[in-house]
Amino acid sequence: MAALIKLSLFVITIIAMVNSQRVVDDPVGMPQNLPWISQLVECEYEHGTFNGPTCNDCYSTLRCTPKGGIVRNCFGRTPYCVDGKCVRKPSADCEDFETVTDVY
Repeated sequence: MAALIKLSLFVITIIAMVNSQRVVDDPVGMPQNLPWISQLVECEYEHGTFNGPTCNDCYSTLRCTPKGGIVRNCFGRTPYCVDGKCVRKPSADCEDFETVTDVY
């Protein structure tokens, strides 16, 4: 029982630390959900073609599957999406977007 309580407190502490980092790392206008939880969206999957990850916007990736699309937020040390991957530096198209860290 004590181990379960310690584990629960550890998980709560980790969630609090990640959420406290979001204030600094998150781009302005990013959806306010937990960053590591993917979102399901509608997507046009084409059989027989490459359906690898693409950038949904400057801050998230999109992967189309036969049952729908999966949007994953980029966050933490890799807050930007470039060529379907989360990276540290924005692409030329996304450099003009303001992030919270640019304000401080």
